[in-house]
Amino acid sequence: MTKEITSQVLEKIKKEDIKPEAKWRFLLKDYLVWGLFASSIIIGALAVATIIFGIKIGDWDMHRQLAGGPIRFLIMTLSYFWLLIFIAFISVAYYNFKHTKKGYKYNIFTIISISLLATLLLGGFAYSVGLGEKLENSLVRKAPFYKGMEHRRELMWNQQERGVLAGKILEVREGDFDLEDIKKMKWQVFMDKAEVMPVVILKDGNRVRLWGEKINTSTFKAHKIMPWQKPGSRKPTCLGGEFCKVK
Repeated sequence: MTKEITSQVLEKIKKEDIKPEAKWRFLLKDYLVWGLFASSIIIGALAVATIIFGIKIGDWDMHRQLAGGPIRFLIMTLSYFWLLIFIAFISVAYYNFKHTKKGYKYNIFTIISISLLATLLLGGFAYSVGLGEKLENSLVRKAPFYKGMEHRRELMWNQQERGVLAGKILEVREGDFDLEDIKKMKWQVFMDKAEVMPVVILKDGNRVRLWGEKINTSTFKAHKIMPWQKPGSRKPTCLGGEFCKVK
């Protein structure tokens, strides 16, 4: 039986003129697959770094006022653009690892765990050296379709019904000031007995965040006045919001 099978195989090789493929072709294919796997991990890691950066600059101290709770605030803060990229490239990494020389030996859970762990660890490192912020800023400047994280932050602070408001100070008076919000709406802000954070400088042109209550369509009573740029953060950079357009 074995001789018969061997004979059939040899006959087929002879008939179809099948020739052994060079070893270097197999090696090249394997290296290419490993290269695609590594590239997928790197791109996924950059997505993780940018997601971490976006979460980090969020106003977590005001999550209840802005969103009603931490879970909803996280959902509102997350960049789904980068989340989709992360998921897509984890899937690509899984596919490429599965097609490596010994990848078939591992089950789906093991492969995804390896890909996920590698991506998260590399993403954490990329964030720590500032790549998340650099990538965010680069996309804001060069990709017109991309809405930056600052844009989402501005939208969260444009919820006067929830008692939050942000904008540029137009004119300061005794006990109140005029403010232009993100949508170019004018507000008279009363600040009698309001808590003004020490880092806040109330002068024309400065941008502030307010927590308080809406009186009517053009009047707001502030309970707390905070700077737009959070204390302890680095020098402001343009992150794709309307404030970037105002000098």
